[in-house]
Amino acid sequence: MKLKAFLNEELQREYEVDNFIGRGILREFNSKPSGTITHLEHLEDYILIHGKAGFDKFSNDVKAILDFFQKKGKLTASVKIDGAPAVFYGINPNNGKFFVSTKTIEAKNPKLVYSVADAKKLYDGELSSKLASAYTYLKKVYTGNKIYQCDLLFTDDKKTETIDGEKHITFMPNTIKYAIPESSPALYNEIKKAKMGAIVHTVYGAKKVNGENENVFARKQLSAMGAKKSAKDAQSNSDVYLSHPFHDQIKSLEMNKDEMSKIVDLLKNIKKDIKGITTPFDKDWPKNPVNAKLKVFINSQLRDISGEGLFDKVKIGADFSFQKFLGEFMDYMGKDFQKQADKLSSDAGKQKKADQLEQFKESLRGSAGDLKKIMVSFIKMVKVKNVLIDTFHRLSGIIGKTFVDDGKGQFKTTKDEGFVIISSNGPIKLVDRLEFSRNNFLNPKFSK
Repeated sequence: MKLKAFLNEELQREYEVDNFIGRGILREFNSKPSGTITHLEHLEDYILIHGKAGFDKFSNDVKAILDFFQKKGKLTASVKIDGAPAVFYGINPNNGKFFVSTKTIEAKNPKLVYSVADAKKLYDGELSSKLASAYTYLKKVYTGNKIYQCDLLFTDDKKTETIDGEKHITFMPNTIKYAIPESSPALYNEIKKAKMGAIVHTVYGAKKVNGENENVFARKQLSAMGAKKSAKDAQSNSDVYLSHPFHDQIKSLEMNKDEMSKIVDLLKNIKKDIKGITTPFDKDWPKNPVNAKLKVFINSQLRDISGEGLFDKVKIGADFSFQKFLGEFMDYMGKDFQKQADKLSSDAGKQKKADQLEQFKESLRGSAGDLKKIMVSFIKMVKVKNVLIDTFHRLSGIIGKTFVDDGKGQFKTTKDEGFVIISSNGPIKLVDRLEFSRNNFLNPKFSK
């Protein structure tokens, strides 16, 4: 498989990020304390999680991106590929054996597959079959002693379909359907021959851990250059299609002056709003019970396809009514507490839930002024992110065309899942929640 330039010059250096600890089972090489991030949050959620400190993080990340467009900094753009399942593979340093695994590698008792028989024994159904294929084909192209993480694209589930009068090879590992047109002969023929395809995006160093369970070992995330090597190793085997998610067009990407001015103005406005949040509220906010419930409620807005949801209104520039939002949030929480109460058999238990609901509402009313500033800032942060996403979507797709089920049995064109932008501040997640996250929520696969 002949790959184009894999990374921009800015990633031709070692880029190390401490790997997450999971539940304390996967230890760092140097035994650093746990607490590193296990996944990337949506950029605008920083303020929902951390209050004022969240905006500081948001502002620094956005400024790092703006610096790139002003030729003051460097970035790498990684396209988020909607593959599934996530697969880890490599050599277990404790026993020297090749394995594949899912995210159970982070569990107290990891399920590592050392053979096709193990895949059938440890996993069920389609996942078992996928891991058996992953084991068989990834073992053929693996070299070295690192651990790689990839997202599967297809095994034996590719199809040939005619779209707009042209033959395509299609596969749908998760929510997005990928379609490779025959008019792109190199990629079309490569995927046509392959029996397994995956996108390799992360490489880890591995180190022994003395303990009773040989499947528990330490990992540390290393430079993405290792993912490049893993993809290039697949060149010698036509059974395996391995590629990477990093975009080689990033250097030519530009942001126009109007877009940059809009972002700068929004950042100034948010900074003014943030100053009005009271110190006691901000100090308490990360552990305030309203915090977690608010985030869940906001996510629930993505299921509203009437056009009246929060993200829909931000998209069209509609005015935000905090009082209406607060009332909807209280109604949502009322239904949530009622569901909890309905599961209880005693009157005392039901009354306790009713009392808790009133306390929750009272807390909301008492902090309404500060909460309004949080939400007004959140909406402006969404607007900033939307400008960034529109800019990065000018980059062409990496894997053919992309489609999504419209909910009526038909497929409509969609964009890639999003991007992970690597700056001097670290990785930044950019996902259009109104498009991809909503599609995920409405995917029949996840609504059963």
